[in-house]
Amino acid sequence: MVRIFKNVYIFKEYITVFLAIVLSSFLLITNENEQIESLQAKIIDFTGKIKQNFAWVKIVFNTIDENRELRERVLYLTLENTSLKDADIENQRLRKMIGFKKSGNLKYLSAVVISKGFHQIINSIQINVGENDGVKKNMPVITEKGLVGKTYLVGKESSLVQMMNDVNFGVSARILRTRATGIVNWKTGDIFEMSNVPKSSDVAVGDTIITSGYSQIYPPKIPVGVVSEVSDSIPGMSKKVVLKIFVDSPSIEEVFVIVSDRKPEFILR
Repeated sequence: MVRIFKNVYIFKEYITVFLAIVLSSFLLITNENEQIESLQAKIIDFTGKIKQNFAWVKIVFNTIDENRELRERVLYLTLENTSLKDADIENQRLRKMIGFKKSGNLKYLSAVVISKGFHQIINSIQINVGENDGVKKNMPVITEKGLVGKTYLVGKESSLVQMMNDVNFGVSARILRTRATGIVNWKTGDIFEMSNVPKSSDVAVGDTIITSGYSQIYPPKIPVGVVSEVSDSIPGMSKKVVLKIFVDSPSIEEVFVIVSDRKPEFILR
């Protein structure tokens, strides 16, 4: 008890102020005097504004949390939608490949592209089949759309394919409609030209170009591309024939390697 009284004595000033505040607050709350009531009303207004501001801050933080959750949900739905679209596109592509395999009498091997631009000298792709699967050098590589290139380097389990848009690539081809022949080479970007086409040949924009069959590597009737420009203005005896190839090289994911010597009967689409 002595210790308690001693502490009270030491902090008597603080205790007095505290009791005064409590008493004053009690009198303000219970007093019905008009001035006191007016002061109470002002206090209520003041505290009400403070509470409103705190409520607004709470609303802002709640809105930020809700927006974050909504953005996360939108991101999830976007990724899910993209995944579904990709699966649908892949399904359509595989259906076309299956239909393509059933359309001809070739013997060929399905392969998956595992890398692009692997070789420093030639423009190429790497596929997941090799000698163990029956692949040899200089075998034609195609998709359901048309010619891709040929095998260039063959390992036991994978192979390198020289693409059509390699500077050293060339293939003997002909115009499907008129049978005019020439050599298809890559020029620059996505521009290909069919050279050695006589000026007397009947060639028109929109003509389909296919392999001629004169090559020891490529069988006939493989779709190559479509004529996009024809000109007789160049010097010499040949036309300038520009074409757009059917196969979009950057988007290639699966290919076929022709492993049969039999002459194919391709169905052009």
